[in-house]
Amino acid sequence: MKPSEKQFFENTIHSLDVNTKIRLAEQSQFLDILLNDESSYVREAVARQKYRLDVLMYDDDEDVRAVVAELGYGLSVLINDKSEFVRLTAQKRLN
Repeated sequence: MKPSEKQFFENTIHSLDVNTKIRLAEQSQFLDILLNDESSYVREAVARQKYRLDVLMYDDDEDVRAVVAELGYGLSVLINDKSEFVRLTAQKRLN
């Protein structure tokens, strides 16, 4: 795929509505594109597929980080998260 085709394809995916992107993520499709979606709901769906948890554990949105903690990934980092919600989720997973 040429770079211009790739950019067109990514733009097409990003222009879809949030629910469609969530369904794509739930089907493990286009996760590499959806990983950086502007919607935290989409990124949560990506995390639930256990895709790139190493990246998503540092997401700006606490709900995304909490999903990563629920999955048991990065608990040694997330137990000290700035968000109490994430810390509690990590602690619950550790117990």
